[in-house]
Amino acid sequence: MLSLKTLVPFGLLTSAQILIAGFLVYYIGWIIYSRYFHPYHDIPGPFLASITQWWYFRTIRYGIAENSQLPLHKKYGKFVRIAPNEVSISDATAADIVYGVDPIWEKTEFYDSFSARIADRLDTFSVRDEKVHNIARKKIAPLFTPGTVLEYEPCVDRIIDIFCQCMDGFAESKETFDISVWFRKYSFDVIGEMFYGKAGGFGFLRENIDYNGWMGMLDVMVPPVSSLGYIPKGMQTLYLMLQLAFSGETRKGLAATKTVIEQSQAVVKDRQDAIAAGTESLRNDYLSRLMKIVHDRGDKIDFNMQDVVVNVWAMIWAGSDTTGYVICGIFYHMLKTPRVYKKLVDEIQDAFAAGNLSFPIRYNSAMKLPYLSACIKEGMRVSPATGTGFPRYVPKGGATIAGRYFPGGYKVILNPNVVHFDTECFGEDAEEFVPERWLQADEKKVAHMARHEIGFGTGPRVCLGKHVSGTYFAQPRFAV
Repeated sequence: MLSLKTLVPFGLLTSAQILIAGFLVYYIGWIIYSRYFHPYHDIPGPFLASITQWWYFRTIRYGIAENSQLPLHKKYGKFVRIAPNEVSISDATAADIVYGVDPIWEKTEFYDSFSARIADRLDTFSVRDEKVHNIARKKIAPLFTPGTVLEYEPCVDRIIDIFCQCMDGFAESKETFDISVWFRKYSFDVIGEMFYGKAGGFGFLRENIDYNGWMGMLDVMVPPVSSLGYIPKGMQTLYLMLQLAFSGETRKGLAATKTVIEQSQAVVKDRQDAIAAGTESLRNDYLSRLMKIVHDRGDKIDFNMQDVVVNVWAMIWAGSDTTGYVICGIFYHMLKTPRVYKKLVDEIQDAFAAGNLSFPIRYNSAMKLPYLSACIKEGMRVSPATGTGFPRYVPKGGATIAGRYFPGGYKVILNPNVVHFDTECFGEDAEEFVPERWLQADEKKVAHMARHEIGFGTGPRVCLGKHVSGTYFAQPRFAV
């Protein structure tokens, strides 16, 4: 008869051996369950993704696009298991269900790591409770309507002028430069003008600097922050400590992250002090408008100066770099497609010749150029701002998506870099840059495509800053 002594020749099992044996038994059991009995067991995908979420964590952390975007779906099909409890879906019509309103599907833990954690005040992106989100959104939504956003055209005119001066300098010197860096700087400076009330922005363009190291901070910090939600909660702190211990870039990025918070707090305090001293009145920028909410009805709606800080902070994290990348993508595809570029230039020149455009170019005038608008829509489709998707929990009772039933309590995710290339929605040439698709399709088809362009999200959790980005970043006036 076998005994522990027979199995363990050196005597009794130690506590460590028992712990290791227990872990192995548990994990072997988990692998068997996950591969053969889990509700997602029959959904194809990489083997490691089916037994551990560390596979998808690595995908986000190190930007392995072939593991999270279109190549993965080309290999496995419409549904791909990217983690034991999570499935990526490529069908664009799934957005109508996953991001719909009845019911509203709960955001996953992915969003927790994006929280500002400033005095326990919440930003509208990371908050997961729908009731809390609705209350928070209603407080500031009036500041982001298309009509309100258009009031900031003079602010953007100043930044466009500075940008053009920089480009003129390169043209005269014939110096080779990376224009994507300058698109990012433009985006940050527009935020400086509109939200912080800084004339000329933060100086990214004018002084050719990385103000406070924010560009470098986002390069370094976005991947680990985005991937943090795929680490078991008990190991997140350990992971961050290891990153800080062994990565100088992470330490530098964390310091810059802290600077964003401190700068947001400082700019709010400076504006408060100036108003209190009578040396400055409320300006026509988002900072002043946020402060006016506090002044007029802050006590009534529970909105204080810390909420102002959170919203100002959020624009650096969410409103600058992402839209800079969108601009870069739009120009990249326009310039690499000579046919499109020539057609666009002809339309713009004809508009000037006919007196339909003049300097400074107004947004409403530029929007009347159909091919320009189509180029921008197509650029935003093929080069969305986010590299990852927007995960949700399937609600209680489950749901049928694209012909398959998904049980409640498990996760699904739609990635713009996958959904935007769905041939059933955008056509057989969905992987090509073809602005004409927005002009030649009938009205119903165009509306269908527009509804499933999810770069800013969609449904009740659509990005509040969509009109800001659409009007002043990836927008006709700037392209002209």
